[in-house]
Amino acid sequence: GFEISLTNGAGYGPSLNLSPVGGTLSTNTVYVRMASTNGPGGLTGSVLHSGGGVSNQSISLAGVVLSTNGTSGVILARWTFESATLSGSSTNSAMLKPEEGLQTNTAQAFSWHLGNSTYSTPAGNGSAKSFSCNTWNTNDFFQFNLSSAGYRGLKFKFDQTASGTGPLRFKLSYSIDGVNFVDVQNYDIPKTNNVPVGWNSTNLNSNSTLSFDLSSLSVLANKTNLSLRLVQRDTVSMTNGIVQSGGTCRVDNVEISGIALDTNPPVFTLSNGAVVTRVVGGAWIDPGVSAIDPEEGALIVVTNGTVNSGILGSYALDYSATDSSGNTGTATRTVNVVLNSSNSPSADTDGNGMPDLVEYALGGAVTGNSSSILPSSQITGTNLRISFFARTNDSNLVIRPVVSSNLVDTNGWSTNGVVKTAGVTTNNG
Repeated sequence: GFEISLTNGAGYGPSLNLSPVGGTLSTNTVYVRMASTNGPGGLTGSVLHSGGGVSNQSISLAGVVLSTNGTSGVILARWTFESATLSGSSTNSAMLKPEEGLQTNTAQAFSWHLGNSTYSTPAGNGSAKSFSCNTWNTNDFFQFNLSSAGYRGLKFKFDQTASGTGPLRFKLSYSIDGVNFVDVQNYDIPKTNNVPVGWNSTNLNSNSTLSFDLSSLSVLANKTNLSLRLVQRDTVSMTNGIVQSGGTCRVDNVEISGIALDTNPPVFTLSNGAVVTRVVGGAWIDPGVSAIDPEEGALIVVTNGTVNSGILGSYALDYSATDSSGNTGTATRTVNVVLNSSNSPSADTDGNGMPDLVEYALGGAVTGNSSSILPSSQITGTNLRISFFARTNDSNLVIRPVVSSNLVDTNGWSTNGVVKTAGVTTNNG
């Protein structure tokens, strides 16, 4: 799935042969890219370097091909109201089905008023009909019911105007259960120089078009029972007076679109690889992790697990990320905290004559320890007591005191009368 070339932007292929001249291979920059034949999703691989007389070397590669499928959205429901037949007066209007979109048989539009309202279909915005009613009061509304099952990234667009004594100020609200509504945004019906935008049946006037991008509201995605409301929020009229009972408000070209939910889980890239080795001591800093969704791009990564870089051992960090379609991807990094670069118990990194393992066991670091971690001795009568601090926070560490009968030194110690009085194994210090 990857291609390489010595020229940026041209000449890509699956392999390159670089030949030395006079026994010397010139320095070359190798460019790597993902092949255009890859479909949406994550991609991993490596560039392998091999040659005579040297060990193979490999550089890990990772990338994601983002999908453009459906990013412009598909129309779930679009009401032109050209098929609507409305007349008469009541609190609720008839339920109107959309003329276009995927849900022409299931989606519905209607209007509700505190008192009786007269419903009609006057000229629309560039079409023969629109959805109109009068007798507007605060909290009266237009409502559009549909399903977003299988879709995310909703967008809501419509044309709205009113007469001079009709309502000016509205708010957009939504419900995912048909009962409880949440306010999204306040808005005013567009007007020019305090005059409502006029509509006629032949020319569309884009000045009265309102658009709301609801893609950031992930709660609206994949819902079987979704309602969007245009709610009158006060009694101010289009000409900044008071709404009158004869004042009308109408909508047209109402369109709700969405993007199909994807089924591809996020793809992870772990900087420095899935297995990281650190020498004991110092602070742990994650070398970095990213999660890319093929359709949404970068996502937030949640990390579970900790690394105690002061204690020898193997630690696991679990990463997860979820896209707006509910797809969850996971990755795990293993962090091995070792004694020294060679992980040798006999190594003496700082050359102070004390092995790294002993320094670690006495609660110190493998470099830079002073004599403060050395055992201390105390003579009581004919007894010699040796005391030391020991690390107690490593369950895998075993401290094993050993008593020797060879205590001869220049100060007159001898082995006469020396006996072993203690020699027990002590776990955890």
